[in-house]
Amino acid sequence: MVQLSVEEVAAITNAVAAATTNKFSLETKALAEKGDAAAQVLLGYRYFTGLGVAKDFTEAAKWFRKAADQGNADAENNLSACYANGLGVPQNKTEADKWYHTALVRELKESKLKALAEQGDANAQFDF
Repeated sequence: MVQLSVEEVAAITNAVAAATTNKFSLETKALAEKGDAAAQVLLGYRYFTGLGVAKDFTEAAKWFRKAADQGNADAENNLSACYANGLGVPQNKTEADKWYHTALVRELKESKLKALAEQGDANAQFDF
Protein backbone atom coordinates (compact mmCIF):
# COMPACT_ATOMS: atom_id res chain seq x y z
CA MET A 1 0.00 0.00 0.00
CA VAL A 2 1.24 3.48 -0.88
CA GLN A 3 1.25 6.05 1.88
CA LEU A 4 0.95 9.69 1.00
CA SER A 5 2.21 12.59 3.00
CA VAL A 6 -0.19 15.22 4.32
CA GLU A 7 1.16 17.63 1.70
CA GLU A 8 0.50 15.14 -1.11
CA VAL A 9 -3.06 14.49 0.10
CA ALA A 10 -3.65 18.24 0.33
CA ALA A 11 -2.32 18.78 -3.20
CA ILE A 12 -4.56 16.03 -4.62
CA THR A 13 -7.58 17.35 -2.72
CA ASN A 14 -6.95 20.88 -4.00
CA ALA A 15 -6.54 19.67 -7.59
CA VAL A 16 -9.82 17.72 -7.45
CA ALA A 17 -11.63 20.68 -5.88
CA ALA A 18 -10.29 23.04 -8.55
CA ALA A 19 -11.34 20.70 -11.37
CA THR A 20 -14.80 20.25 -9.86
CA THR A 21 -15.24 23.99 -9.33
CA ASN A 22 -14.14 24.73 -12.90
CA LYS A 23 -16.54 22.13 -14.35
CA PHE A 24 -19.36 23.49 -12.19
CA SER A 25 -18.59 27.04 -13.32
CA LEU A 26 -18.68 26.03 -16.99
CA GLU A 27 -21.99 24.17 -16.56
CA THR A 28 -23.49 27.06 -14.62
CA LYS A 29 -22.39 29.57 -17.25
CA ALA A 30 -23.87 27.45 -20.04
CA LEU A 31 -27.24 27.33 -18.26
CA ALA A 32 -27.06 31.04 -17.43
CA GLU A 33 -26.38 31.91 -21.07
CA LYS A 34 -29.47 29.89 -22.05
CA GLY A 35 -31.56 32.12 -19.75
CA ASP A 36 -31.88 29.98 -16.61
CA ALA A 37 -32.52 32.58 -13.87
CA ALA A 38 -31.31 30.37 -11.01
CA ALA A 39 -28.04 29.71 -12.86
CA GLN A 40 -27.73 33.43 -13.59
CA VAL A 41 -28.01 34.22 -9.87
CA LEU A 42 -25.46 31.53 -9.03
CA LEU A 43 -23.06 32.75 -11.70
CA GLY A 44 -23.49 36.31 -10.46
CA TYR A 45 -22.71 35.13 -6.94
CA ARG A 46 -19.61 33.31 -8.16
CA TYR A 47 -18.35 36.48 -9.87
CA PHE A 48 -19.27 38.53 -6.81
CA THR A 49 -17.28 36.29 -4.46
CA GLY A 50 -14.60 35.06 -6.85
CA LEU A 51 -15.63 31.44 -6.28
CA GLY A 52 -14.19 29.45 -9.18
CA VAL A 53 -13.83 32.56 -11.35
CA ALA A 54 -11.97 35.85 -11.11
CA LYS A 55 -13.85 38.26 -8.85
CA ASP A 56 -15.65 40.76 -11.08
CA PHE A 57 -18.41 42.96 -9.68
CA THR A 58 -19.41 44.20 -13.14
CA GLU A 59 -20.01 40.63 -14.33
CA ALA A 60 -21.82 39.84 -11.08
CA ALA A 61 -24.18 42.79 -11.52
CA LYS A 62 -24.75 41.84 -15.17
CA TRP A 63 -25.87 38.32 -14.25
CA PHE A 64 -27.94 39.52 -11.30
CA ARG A 65 -29.68 41.96 -13.66
CA LYS A 66 -30.50 39.23 -16.19
CA ALA A 67 -32.12 37.10 -13.47
CA ALA A 68 -33.81 40.11 -11.84
CA ASP A 69 -35.38 41.00 -15.19
CA GLN A 70 -36.96 37.54 -15.09
CA GLY A 71 -38.45 38.21 -11.65
CA ASN A 72 -35.97 36.31 -9.47
CA ALA A 73 -36.22 37.79 -5.96
CA ASP A 74 -32.70 36.71 -4.94
CA ALA A 75 -31.28 38.47 -7.98
CA GLU A 76 -33.37 41.58 -7.29
CA ASN A 77 -32.04 41.69 -3.74
CA ASN A 78 -28.44 41.13 -4.87
CA LEU A 79 -28.75 43.79 -7.56
CA SER A 80 -30.08 46.17 -4.91
CA ALA A 81 -26.93 45.58 -2.87
CA CYS A 82 -24.77 46.22 -5.93
CA TYR A 83 -26.47 49.58 -6.54
CA ALA A 84 -26.42 50.51 -2.85
CA ASN A 85 -22.66 49.96 -2.65
CA GLY A 86 -21.58 50.85 -6.18
CA LEU A 87 -20.29 47.35 -6.88
CA GLY A 88 -20.20 46.68 -10.62
CA VAL A 89 -22.68 49.48 -11.28
CA PRO A 90 -22.65 53.17 -10.41
CA GLN A 91 -23.82 53.75 -6.85
CA ASN A 92 -27.47 54.75 -7.07
CA LYS A 93 -29.75 54.84 -4.03
CA THR A 94 -32.89 55.17 -6.16
CA GLU A 95 -32.07 52.00 -8.12
CA ALA A 96 -31.04 50.21 -4.93
CA ASP A 97 -34.34 51.09 -3.27
CA LYS A 98 -36.34 50.11 -6.38
CA TRP A 99 -34.76 46.65 -6.61
CA TYR A 100 -34.97 46.09 -2.86
CA HIS A 101 -38.67 47.01 -2.86
CA THR A 102 -39.32 44.79 -5.89
CA ALA A 103 -37.64 41.82 -4.16
CA LEU A 104 -39.48 42.45 -0.92
CA VAL A 105 -42.89 42.62 -2.60
CA ARG A 106 -42.16 39.45 -4.61
CA GLU A 107 -41.02 37.56 -1.51
CA LEU A 108 -44.11 38.67 0.44
CA LYS A 109 -46.42 37.57 -2.38
CA GLU A 110 -44.65 34.21 -2.65
CA SER A 111 -44.81 33.75 1.12
CA LYS A 112 -48.54 34.55 1.20
CA LEU A 113 -49.21 32.26 -1.76
CA LYS A 114 -47.27 29.44 -0.10
CA ALA A 115 -49.24 29.89 3.14
CA LEU A 116 -52.54 29.77 1.23
CA ALA A 117 -51.42 26.67 -0.67
CA GLU A 118 -50.47 24.96 2.59
CA GLN A 119 -53.93 25.80 3.94
CA GLY A 120 -55.49 23.97 1.01
CA ASP A 121 -56.43 26.88 -1.28
CA ALA A 122 -56.73 25.19 -4.69
CA ASN A 123 -55.94 28.37 -6.66
CA ALA A 124 -52.83 29.01 -4.57
CA GLN A 125 -51.74 25.38 -4.98
CA PHE A 126 -52.06 25.73 -8.74
CA ASP A 127 -50.05 28.98 -8.79
CA PHE A 128 -47.43 27.78 -6.32
